Amino acid sequence: MKGHSYNPEGCPKCGKIHIPPFKGKTFKQHPLQGKHHKEETKEKIKIARTGTTVSDETKLKMSNSHKGRSLEERGHSPDCGCGPCKAHRGECFGENHPQYIDGLRNNYPKEFNEILKESIRERDGRICQMPGCGKTEHENGRKLDIHHIDYDENNCEDYNLISLCLSCHAKTNIRDREIWQQIFSELNCVWLGT
Repeated sequence: MKGHSYNPEGCPKCGKIHIPPFKGKTFKQHPLQGKHHKEETKEKIKIARTGTTVSDETKLKMSNSHKGRSLEERGHSPDCGCGPCKAHRGECFGENHPQYIDGLRNNYPKEFNEILKESIRERDGRICQMPGCGKTEHENGRKLDIHHIDYDENNCEDYNLISLCLSCHAKTNIRDREIWQQIFSELNCVWLGT
């Protein structure tokens, strides 16, 4: 394919349709887009991968490739039925979640989904709300975390949620919980006009 260009109607040089390499192409241009493995094949892949680990370098590359990109920008449609999209829309939780591991559970209720988190990020202007920080989502290098002000994972009311960058969120979960709770409660009272 060297010297030839991808054109769905055929190469201008030779007239053949060349399948482009995946790197640098959108998901919709990938030759396997829309095709799925049989359940038997999925099970074989699962067994083959059991016990394998991904290197830190590979994890970092995967993370960097997704930073700041929505599921749609990564080739998924709004009605996509894959596990990550269902999780993003809050449609799967507990045992139905694609990352569920037997014996481990997620303490968050189904209401604490990506839709709710995005609404809080929007409300907060996509800026870390820690006094003195003000890091944007872009500067954070990832989506802002959504913190439960009263540390009650089941309290998903707007007044109890606040956007924080990764480092500020880590600080709030290590020590001085009562102080953070008071600071963020006062901030939210001012913002929400209560």
